[in-house]
Amino acid sequence: MATAADVMCGTRIEPWVHFRMKRFWINTHSGFGKILVNLPPTTPNHPAPFAIIQGSRRYRSFTAEKDFLAILCHSRVCDAGDPRDKVFALYSFLSDAAERGLFADYSVTNTTALVYISTTEWLLKHCGLSVLSCVWGKLENRDKLPSWVPDWQNSRVRPEWHFAIPIRNEFRSDVDATFWPTTAAGQSNPCITFQDSGDGSRLLVVRGLIVDRIQHVGDILQQTGEDISQLAAQNRAKSGLSKVRYQHRTFNMRGKPNWFKEYGFPAHMNDASSWRSEEDTNLVWHHTVRERAIVASDSGYFGVVPDGTMTGDYLCILLGARVPFVMRRFDQYWQLLGEAYIYGLMAGEALVGKDIAGADGEVAKSPFVDFVIR
Repeated sequence: MATAADVMCGTRIEPWVHFRMKRFWINTHSGFGKILVNLPPTTPNHPAPFAIIQGSRRYRSFTAEKDFLAILCHSRVCDAGDPRDKVFALYSFLSDAAERGLFADYSVTNTTALVYISTTEWLLKHCGLSVLSCVWGKLENRDKLPSWVPDWQNSRVRPEWHFAIPIRNEFRSDVDATFWPTTAAGQSNPCITFQDSGDGSRLLVVRGLIVDRIQHVGDILQQTGEDISQLAAQNRAKSGLSKVRYQHRTFNMRGKPNWFKEYGFPAHMNDASSWRSEEDTNLVWHHTVRERAIVASDSGYFGVVPDGTMTGDYLCILLGARVPFVMRRFDQYWQLLGEAYIYGLMAGEALVGKDIAGADGEVAKSPFVDFVIR
C-alpha cells in the first residue's frame, strides 16, 4: 500500500500534504481576500493554483454578466492544453452559464479563433466595451484573430495592467489591482453591431468619435528620443487646447521620467486611502508602463498608448467605453490597437458640446462615425 498520495492535474503533480494545506485555507476563509491571493506556496515549486484560489463555490456564486470578464482576466496567466479551455474551463465557475447559453463545444469545426470571437461577442453584447481593453500586443503578433478580439492564449497579460477592467472587491489582492473608474465616453451607451465580410472575417461595427491624430510617439521611460510631453505642450500652444493635470498621490519621484512628474499618475484610483507606501505607488507605476508608449497628438493631447502605436494612428472615443482607444485606418476598415490613457479625455470631455442625438439612429451623424473594425 502506498504511503503517500499525489494530486495530478494534467502534467502537474503535487503531494497531497501540500495540496491539503491549501484546501484547508479555502475551507476556513470564506472571503476572497489578500490572505488567499497571497497565500504562500508550501514549496517554491507548488504555488496555489487558480481554481483553488477562487475558493469553494459553496461560499459564493459567480454569474456571467457580473464576473465572466473578471475571471477571464485573472485566469489568463494560466496554461491550457487545449487553448479553448482558456474559456470553457471557466464556465463551471458561473452559476448561470447554461442559462446564458455558455456551453463548451469541442467539435473540430469550433476552432480556437471561433471560440474567442464568440466569447468576445457575448461579452460585448452583455457586459459592455470593457473587454476591448483586454486586446493586448502588437498587431503583427495577433494576426490570427480580428483586431478587436483578445487573444486569451497570451498568458503574459495580467488584469492589473488594464485601465478599464472593472474588478470586483472579491478579486482585489492589492492596490495594484484596484479598478480605475474612468468615464471617457461620459454617460453614453454603446452602439454596436456585427457583420461578416466577404472574406469570412467577423467585423465589429461600433459608433464613436475621432478625437485627434497621433503626431509623435516616444519611449514611455524617456530613456531615448525626444521629450514627447514638451512636443505636446508646443502643439497645445498652437491649438489653444488647455492642459489637464489630474490629482494623484505623490511619493518619491526619483527615477521617474519628466512627463510623470508633470502630469501625475495616469489613473483615478477609487480608494486612494489604500495606497500605503511608496512600494504601492511603484507597483502601479510598473504595471502602467509595461508594453506601452507615450504620444503627443496634433492638437496637443498627451498620454499613454499601446506599444506598436505609430504616427498617423487615431485617438478615438467609442460610445459607452471607459477609456479612449487607439485605432488605425486600414483601407475602408479600422484596426484596434488597444486602450489608452489620454490626459484631458478621461472624464467625458470629448463629448462636451456634442449633439448626442447624432449618435442615435441606424446611421451615425457627424461628428460621430461607425468604425468598422476587422
